Amino acid sequence: MDLKRLIHCSKKAVCVSRIRRTGSAAGFWNKNDESEERKMTIEKIENMCGGEGCVVIKHILGKEELNGKCGLYAEVTIGKGCSLGYHEHHGESETYYILSGKGDYNDNGAIRPVTAGDVTFTPSGRGHGLVNTGDDDLIFMALIILD
Repeated sequence: MDLKRLIHCSKKAVCVSRIRRTGSAAGFWNKNDESEERKMTIEKIENMCGGEGCVVIKHILGKEELNGKCGLYAEVTIGKGCSLGYHEHHGESETYYILSGKGDYNDNGAIRPVTAGDVTFTPSGRGHGLVNTGDDDLIFMALIILD
């Protein structure tokens, strides 16, 4: 599922920031360097997948770098009192790696608490959602791998 289908019911605002690319052809990006520029898209999405409040998605890699193998590699922030609504994946899997904060993860109907260091995995044909239950932002890395 590409991001457009994932957020089909959501209002979103998109901004583009620039980071700098340095180093070898393999690629290293540094936001403070003066060499070749690369765009990084940051989206602020209201009521994502029917959730409450706002979710911010910082796309770490773009479509070119994902090379048709992944649908998304991003840092996601769910603000205090906000959520990413329950949704299903078909033809892809999604993994979350929780960086900070705490929340309740809906694992295909089973609610599980998550905190920094936890990993979730949702295979094709299953669903998930995430609610920020803490006093701070809930921040995680999201990776969608296409089947």
